[in-house]
Amino acid sequence: MVQISNFYILIASQIRSEWIEKTPQLAYLKKFFNRATDYKGRSSRSEFWWPVVFILIIDLGFHLVLFICAKIIIIYRLFQFIRWIYGLLFFLPDITIMIRRLHDVNKSGWWLFVPVIAFVAFLLLGRLGYKTPFIIFLSSLFLLVFLICYIILIVSFASKSVDVNNRYQK
Repeated sequence: MVQISNFYILIASQIRSEWIEKTPQLAYLKKFFNRATDYKGRSSRSEFWWPVVFILIIDLGFHLVLFICAKIIIIYRLFQFIRWIYGLLFFLPDITIMIRRLHDVNKSGWWLFVPVIAFVAFLLLGRLGYKTPFIIFLSSLFLLVFLICYIILIVSFASKSVDVNNRYQK
Protein backbone atom coordinates (compact mmCIF):
# COMPACT_ATOMS: atom_id res chain seq x y z
CA MET A 1 0.00 0.00 0.00
CA VAL A 2 2.95 2.30 0.69
CA GLN A 3 4.27 1.86 -2.85
CA ILE A 4 0.86 2.71 -4.32
CA SER A 5 0.65 5.77 -2.10
CA ASN A 6 4.13 6.86 -3.19
CA PHE A 7 3.11 6.46 -6.83
CA TYR A 8 0.16 8.85 -6.41
CA ILE A 9 2.29 11.29 -4.40
CA LEU A 10 4.75 11.28 -7.31
CA ILE A 11 1.90 12.18 -9.67
CA ALA A 12 0.78 14.97 -7.32
CA SER A 13 4.31 16.36 -7.18
CA GLN A 14 4.15 16.95 -10.95
CA ILE A 15 1.47 19.60 -10.40
CA ARG A 16 3.62 22.68 -10.08
CA SER A 17 2.93 25.48 -7.60
CA GLU A 18 2.98 28.10 -10.37
CA TRP A 19 0.10 26.26 -12.05
CA ILE A 20 -1.80 26.25 -8.76
CA GLU A 21 -1.31 30.02 -8.43
CA LYS A 22 -2.88 30.52 -11.86
CA THR A 23 -5.60 27.88 -11.37
CA PRO A 24 -6.43 27.27 -7.68
CA GLN A 25 -8.64 24.29 -8.59
CA LEU A 26 -5.46 22.32 -9.36
CA ALA A 27 -4.73 22.36 -5.62
CA TYR A 28 -7.74 20.07 -5.19
CA LEU A 29 -6.38 17.77 -7.88
CA LYS A 30 -3.03 17.65 -6.08
CA LYS A 31 -4.82 16.84 -2.81
CA PHE A 32 -6.84 14.19 -4.70
CA PHE A 33 -3.63 12.35 -5.61
CA ASN A 34 -1.87 12.98 -2.28
CA ARG A 35 -4.74 11.33 -0.40
CA ALA A 36 -5.27 8.54 -2.96
CA THR A 37 -4.93 5.75 -0.39
CA ASP A 38 -6.42 7.60 2.59
CA TYR A 39 -9.81 6.05 3.39
CA LYS A 40 -10.08 7.76 6.76
CA GLY A 41 -11.19 11.29 7.36
CA ARG A 42 -13.42 13.54 5.33
CA SER A 43 -13.44 15.47 2.05
CA SER A 44 -15.30 18.71 1.43
CA ARG A 45 -17.61 19.26 -1.53
CA SER A 46 -15.04 21.28 -3.45
CA GLU A 47 -12.34 18.71 -2.68
CA PHE A 48 -14.67 16.10 -4.20
CA TRP A 49 -16.21 17.95 -7.15
CA TRP A 50 -13.15 19.65 -8.72
CA PRO A 51 -11.37 16.35 -9.44
CA VAL A 52 -14.68 14.95 -10.73
CA VAL A 53 -14.95 17.88 -13.17
CA PHE A 54 -11.32 17.37 -14.23
CA ILE A 55 -11.88 13.65 -14.81
CA LEU A 56 -15.06 14.32 -16.80
CA ILE A 57 -13.32 16.86 -19.04
CA ILE A 58 -10.44 14.45 -19.75
CA ASP A 59 -12.91 11.62 -20.37
CA LEU A 60 -14.94 13.76 -22.78
CA GLY A 61 -11.70 14.55 -24.61
CA PHE A 62 -10.97 10.83 -24.94
CA HIS A 63 -14.48 10.17 -26.24
CA LEU A 64 -14.16 13.01 -28.75
CA VAL A 65 -10.84 11.66 -30.07
CA LEU A 66 -12.26 8.12 -30.18
CA PHE A 67 -15.31 9.37 -32.10
CA ILE A 68 -13.19 11.31 -34.59
CA CYS A 69 -10.68 8.48 -35.09
CA ALA A 70 -13.21 5.64 -35.22
CA LYS A 71 -12.26 4.76 -38.80
CA ILE A 72 -8.50 4.80 -38.17
CA ILE A 73 -8.15 1.55 -36.27
CA ILE A 74 -4.56 2.01 -35.02
CA ILE A 75 -5.21 5.42 -33.46
CA TYR A 76 -8.57 4.23 -32.13
CA ARG A 77 -6.96 1.22 -30.41
CA LEU A 78 -4.12 3.37 -29.05
CA PHE A 79 -6.54 5.86 -27.49
CA GLN A 80 -8.65 3.01 -26.11
CA PHE A 81 -5.53 1.63 -24.42
CA ILE A 82 -4.55 5.07 -23.07
CA ARG A 83 -8.10 5.58 -21.79
CA TRP A 84 -7.96 2.16 -20.09
CA ILE A 85 -4.67 3.09 -18.35
CA TYR A 86 -6.18 6.47 -17.41
CA GLY A 87 -9.20 4.67 -15.91
CA LEU A 88 -6.96 2.40 -13.85
CA LEU A 89 -4.90 5.38 -12.70
CA PHE A 90 -7.96 7.20 -11.38
CA PHE A 91 -9.89 4.17 -10.03
CA LEU A 92 -8.36 3.99 -6.53
CA PRO A 93 -8.38 7.76 -5.85
CA ASP A 94 -11.99 7.91 -7.08
CA ILE A 95 -13.10 5.24 -4.62
CA THR A 96 -11.22 6.81 -1.70
CA ILE A 97 -12.52 10.32 -2.32
CA MET A 98 -16.10 9.01 -2.59
CA ILE A 99 -15.68 7.19 0.73
CA ARG A 100 -14.26 10.32 2.38
CA ARG A 101 -17.09 12.42 0.92
CA LEU A 102 -19.63 9.99 2.40
CA HIS A 103 -17.81 10.29 5.73
CA ASP A 104 -18.18 14.08 5.48
CA VAL A 105 -21.98 13.72 5.34
CA ASN A 106 -21.84 11.19 8.21
CA LYS A 107 -22.48 8.06 6.12
CA SER A 108 -20.44 4.90 6.01
CA GLY A 109 -18.25 4.25 2.98
CA TRP A 110 -20.06 0.94 2.51
CA TRP A 111 -22.97 2.91 1.04
CA LEU A 112 -20.85 3.15 -2.08
CA PHE A 113 -21.16 -0.57 -2.72
CA VAL A 114 -24.94 -0.97 -2.27
CA PRO A 115 -25.82 0.15 -5.83
CA VAL A 116 -22.98 -1.98 -7.20
CA ILE A 117 -24.41 -5.09 -5.52
CA ALA A 118 -27.93 -4.28 -6.77
CA PHE A 119 -26.65 -3.74 -10.32
CA VAL A 120 -24.68 -7.00 -10.31
CA ALA A 121 -27.79 -8.83 -9.08
CA PHE A 122 -29.79 -7.19 -11.90
CA LEU A 123 -27.22 -8.33 -14.47
CA LEU A 124 -27.08 -11.87 -13.08
CA LEU A 125 -30.85 -12.19 -13.18
CA GLY A 126 -30.77 -10.90 -16.75
CA ARG A 127 -28.37 -13.70 -17.67
CA LEU A 128 -30.95 -16.22 -16.44
CA GLY A 129 -33.39 -14.91 -18.98
CA TYR A 130 -36.76 -13.36 -18.35
CA LYS A 131 -38.71 -16.63 -18.47
CA THR A 132 -40.91 -16.25 -15.42
CA PRO A 133 -42.78 -13.28 -13.96
CA PHE A 134 -40.89 -13.76 -10.68
CA ILE A 135 -37.49 -13.25 -12.34
CA ILE A 136 -38.85 -10.20 -14.17
CA PHE A 137 -40.13 -8.84 -10.85
CA LEU A 138 -36.82 -9.49 -9.04
CA SER A 139 -34.81 -7.99 -11.88
CA SER A 140 -37.01 -4.87 -11.89
CA LEU A 141 -36.72 -4.64 -8.11
CA PHE A 142 -32.91 -4.78 -8.21
CA LEU A 143 -32.85 -2.16 -10.97
CA LEU A 144 -35.09 0.08 -8.88
CA VAL A 145 -32.86 -0.40 -5.81
CA PHE A 146 -29.82 0.45 -7.94
CA LEU A 147 -31.41 3.67 -9.23
CA ILE A 148 -32.63 4.77 -5.79
CA CYS A 149 -29.22 4.09 -4.19
CA TYR A 150 -27.46 5.90 -7.02
CA ILE A 151 -29.69 8.95 -6.52
CA ILE A 152 -29.04 8.82 -2.76
CA LEU A 153 -25.27 8.77 -3.44
CA ILE A 154 -25.42 11.76 -5.79
CA VAL A 155 -27.49 13.71 -3.26
CA SER A 156 -25.01 12.73 -0.51
CA PHE A 157 -22.06 13.88 -2.61
CA ALA A 158 -23.76 17.25 -3.18
CA SER A 159 -24.92 17.72 0.43
CA LYS A 160 -23.39 20.05 2.97
CA SER A 161 -20.95 18.70 5.50
CA VAL A 162 -22.28 17.37 8.80
CA ASP A 163 -20.20 18.91 11.57
CA VAL A 164 -22.37 18.15 14.59
CA ASN A 165 -21.98 14.60 15.96
CA ASN A 166 -20.03 13.38 12.92
CA ARG A 167 -18.48 9.96 13.60
CA TYR A 168 -15.74 10.60 11.02
CA GLN A 169 -14.05 13.70 12.45
CA LYS A 170 -10.94 14.97 10.71
